[in-house]
Amino acid sequence: MKKHWSLSVSTRHTASDIIIGRKPQLTFKLRSIRPNLFFMVKRYNKSIFTVNLIFICICLLLLSVVGVLVFVLPHEDFSEQENRALADIPHFTPSSFWDGRYFGGISDFYSDRIPFRTQMIRAKAMCELALGREQNNGVIFSEGGALIDRCEYKSDAILRKNAGKIKNFISEYPSANTVCVPRSVDVLANSESARSALDLLEREGLFDEALLGELKAGAEKGEEVYYKTDHHLDADGAFSLYRYVVSALGYKPYEKSDFTVTEVSDGFLGTIYSKSGLLSKSADTVSLYRYDGDADFCVKCEDMGCETQALYCFNCLENKDKYGVFLGGNHGIARVSDGSRDKPSLLLIKDSFANAIIPLLARHFDLTVYDPRYSDVRADELDPEKFDEVLILFGVDTIATTALDF
Repeated sequence: MKKHWSLSVSTRHTASDIIIGRKPQLTFKLRSIRPNLFFMVKRYNKSIFTVNLIFICICLLLLSVVGVLVFVLPHEDFSEQENRALADIPHFTPSSFWDGRYFGGISDFYSDRIPFRTQMIRAKAMCELALGREQNNGVIFSEGGALIDRCEYKSDAILRKNAGKIKNFISEYPSANTVCVPRSVDVLANSESARSALDLLEREGLFDEALLGELKAGAEKGEEVYYKTDHHLDADGAFSLYRYVVSALGYKPYEKSDFTVTEVSDGFLGTIYSKSGLLSKSADTVSLYRYDGDADFCVKCEDMGCETQALYCFNCLENKDKYGVFLGGNHGIARVSDGSRDKPSLLLIKDSFANAIIPLLARHFDLTVYDPRYSDVRADELDPEKFDEVLILFGVDTIATTALDF
């Protein structure tokens, strides 16, 4: 350390010096100030150490309190806000411990159950917008006002496994048709990173670019195709999917003029809205393609043991998830028929993307609807060979993120 010096000057002039006429004596002292600086630095470092120690203690206290609250506070297993099941504590096994799946499950559990999670997501979204960024929590804020899920996956393991299961089913039942519904990011954003999932399914012979082209054509004509706040197809997009599916099965689809479009809600805020954390966003409109006779169908939900005389559940429009208007949501096994005997039968193996077109398909087929995510029954037990048509319809995102077993 470089030394610093101080010079002090003092005088000494006593009474005797004045009497005898002696001049005042000057005294010069030169001393180093390094010792004083040393003690100043020492005191400064001690203060910094104290502040850091207090900060560390506060962080440890907060982490401890939050860790306890995760288990103490009441929580639900299903988030109506995000319309999905929340992660639970993973089951410990030696294999999951060594390959990291156990710790990944612990991380997901805390992420889903942390107190004030929704408020923190919203606060982060506001910060991202204030900084001029165009995305938050994996959601892109598009110029047209739509919220688009980036759909970027950590691994393609689930995608490959599900693709293999679908191909095995097709090899056993060669007459089965497969439709993989593109995501909004594929139609509206052209994301190269998200495109890899489509490429994999296309190489496996499970994805048709023609459907993607039809949805893009609709978007270019000004149709919204997807809900702005949800990952599902809206009324126009679902109608395009319906026409594609019926044509792929070898039948003639109805035209738009054969339906009456009816608006049933203008307050739908979907799962992507919840994920984005935005507080203010214009809600979506839910519309239905109605036709004469669509109120004459009987829907038997075997998983719930209920039977309704309607394709639409209008009570669900009072809930946050207004997409449940179609058949009242997802069911493990449901049979849809109007009692007509001259319709071909269709086994529909599906996820929620099919819900919006089931009322339209019911105009052509007697339907047995099977969702393997909500049923312990395997597809073989439904005897697919007895049906005139078999259709597998899943969204690409479902195939990439949800382990399917049918």
